[in-house]
Amino acid sequence: YQADRVYGLATVIFFLSTILIFSIIHVLSRTLTPASRKVAGFKARKTFRYLCYKNYTLLGINTPPLGVMILIGLGAVVFLCLMLGPQPYYWPNSPTKSYGDSPPIATRSGWMALAMLPFLLALAAKANLITALTGVPHEKLQVYHQWVAYAMLVLALVHTFPFVVYNASQHGLQEQWRTSVFWWTGVILLLSQAWLTFASYGPLRRRFYEFFKATHLIAALVFVIFFFLHCDFTLTSVDYFIAAAGVYLVPLAFAWVRGLIVFGLKQRAILTPLPGGMVKISISVDGEGKWRPGQHVFIRFFTLGLHAATAHPFSVCSVAHGGEEGTGKSDMVLYIQPAGGLTARLASMAQQTPGCSVAVGIEGAYGGLAVRDLSQFDKVLLIGGGSGAGFILGLIEDLLHRASGERRVKNARVVLASRRRLSKEWYNEELRRLGQRYPQAKDVVQVTWHETDDTQYIQETVTAGKKSSSDLGERGESGDEKEASLNMDVKQGRPILPELIRGETERSAEESIAIIVCGPSGMAHDVRGAAANAQRRSGEVYLHVEGFS
Repeated sequence: YQADRVYGLATVIFFLSTILIFSIIHVLSRTLTPASRKVAGFKARKTFRYLCYKNYTLLGINTPPLGVMILIGLGAVVFLCLMLGPQPYYWPNSPTKSYGDSPPIATRSGWMALAMLPFLLALAAKANLITALTGVPHEKLQVYHQWVAYAMLVLALVHTFPFVVYNASQHGLQEQWRTSVFWWTGVILLLSQAWLTFASYGPLRRRFYEFFKATHLIAALVFVIFFFLHCDFTLTSVDYFIAAAGVYLVPLAFAWVRGLIVFGLKQRAILTPLPGGMVKISISVDGEGKWRPGQHVFIRFFTLGLHAATAHPFSVCSVAHGGEEGTGKSDMVLYIQPAGGLTARLASMAQQTPGCSVAVGIEGAYGGLAVRDLSQFDKVLLIGGGSGAGFILGLIEDLLHRASGERRVKNARVVLASRRRLSKEWYNEELRRLGQRYPQAKDVVQVTWHETDDTQYIQETVTAGKKSSSDLGERGESGDEKEASLNMDVKQGRPILPELIRGETERSAEESIAIIVCGPSGMAHDVRGAAANAQRRSGEVYLHVEGFS
């Protein structure tokens, strides 16, 4: 009768201790100035960043960062020791002595799984206390949400089968099924849990995202309800459900109310088709400073039938500066590459009626860069692949916006790659717009666009005069194209990112550099490895990897 306190609380202590450690690291990173960072624990900071950046490829799959794997491995060791360490696994009952009908290993694994529930739900929420305390954006907590779910499933199975084995040995399995609430609720609970876990597998989730999202919410509701019924107010079990409701529902309500206050109940979004199959979504929003470059919002499209039931995430690709003429309005710009479901529906509407508007609700903004001002670095390297190039636009505009004031980065380079040649047309137009708004743009940012399509290619350069790129570690030659306000070289072939990053970090070893990447997993993997290796031979190297899908 003490398993809830011994094993349940031990699980809670492990999670809270981990959150506390990373909260302290977060506070220190926010309070230390860039100058003091170079003195106080600089080597420890570089080691920590190496662990956060470095990842590997196993069986063709890119792993999470090394630090994430270490933390997950530590948790696995702790929970395996708690589950398998104490003996015996089954009570040594005899005709003269009985310790009960609940196998010890089943009891403790059940309480450990229950103790994980509040943290599982907190890690799943867009607005959550863990993000508030540690500064880790909710999207980067998803890997922990998934692994906690795996751990709970293993604990649930270890909780289940000893009861089956014991009751089968006592010839009481059928009787238990007919008379005990624990059995039938446990089966439904286990089935919903298995679906939640395996349907979340990355390739399946991406392939059937719309179906996944709908069924995930339903299965999660079934899981929590039958988990509550299964526990049947045993000992302190209800406390964990109260905690779970608090850490999930309170931030959820806060995020909903904040969205109403910041963006209002309803906005109008204008859909514009772009060359290369992309779609531009523009939403005029009152005020400024309501989002930062690199953040994302969840958009609910009210007029698209069943799609109105869920909100979909999109990266914001513009700056909330309050309007060009001081109008007090900021354009929230989103770029999407249609892939099916909602995005395909939006693309169809944009093609049929360019400039059409739809009613939307906005929730956010979430995530973003840990560093709010990239101009504090000596150099900035922005890398985008495919539709990830749209994400980079917002960061370019932010650098130009700050350069119009007193903060100007010394050296900013943008390297983009796409298989869609037509995508260059709309991107060049956006760069021209930025160049017209910020006359100093060509002195601040250098842009290189890589055509990676294998078809026959005519090399072009969007500058008046050629620019050498041998120092960029890139393949290809330059030509001429129509004049643009921003220097933009267009090249054939993939950029050699490890060489590019190595060259940038070795050229000025004492300078700080910020590297931002948004692209396919292979691109992110190459950049992660190069940035991690650069930690050992250069000054401060900051890396932000934006999720890409």
